[in-house]
Parts: sequence; C-alpha cells; structure tokens
Amino acid sequence: MRTLQFCKDMNKKAWTTKELNEELKHDYITDKELNQVNYYEYIENVLKNIENIRKKRLKELKSSNGINEHYTQKDVAKRAGVSITTYKNYMSRKSYNISLMTVLKIAHVLRCDLNDILPVDQYKK
Repeated sequence: MRTLQFCKDMNKKAWTTKELNEELKHDYITDKELNQVNYYEYIENVLKNIENIRKKRLKELKSSNGINEHYTQKDVAKRAGVSITTYKNYMSRKSYNISLMTVLKIAHVLRCDLNDILPVDQYKK
C-alpha cells in the first residue's frame, strides 16, 4: 500500500534527497523485518523436525524393548550437551537462538542425517 502511494506521489512532485532517503530507510527496515520473519519460520520448522524425529525414535524404542538408548527430551538434551531448560525453551519456541552445532549434535543423538532436520526444499529459490 505504501509503495502504491509512493508511486502516485512520485508522479505529482519532485522528491527531495531527504524524502528519498527516508523512503529507502523504510524499505530497508521492511526488508529486514521480512528476513527476520523468514528466519524464525525456518528455525521453527527445524525445531518441529527435531521433535518429530525424537518422538518417532521414542515410539520405536517402546516397540522394541532391547535398546538401551532413550529419547526423552531430557536424555536428548543431556546427550547433545545442552540443559533440559534450554532444550525445552527451543521446543516451546521461547528461544530461537539454537546454533548449527547444537542442531548437528541433536541430529547425531537422534541418529539421523542433518538433511532430515534442516528443511532445505521449502526454501530453495
């Protein structure tokens, strides 16, 4: 909507350098906000994938009683080297500050490929 107004205003008068700079600043802020939304959406999908794989492993464990490994949130967090509080903050979306190294460690604990966790296909351009 703002862009449409900008185009109409451009036809009416000559823009000053200050007005153009303000418009560029606004566009920069808007672009930054959109990129941040895409980042949070991506991390949210990563966290959903982690939790889905963890639940799948836990279900597999219950159906085959001979395995000693556990896939509760507490066990995954401990084996990945993060506190249970941090892990739960990730899974409840209170924190999006998960590092790639932590994701890699969690993938190792869950015995899955990093490609199973990182939603690459959705974000190809």
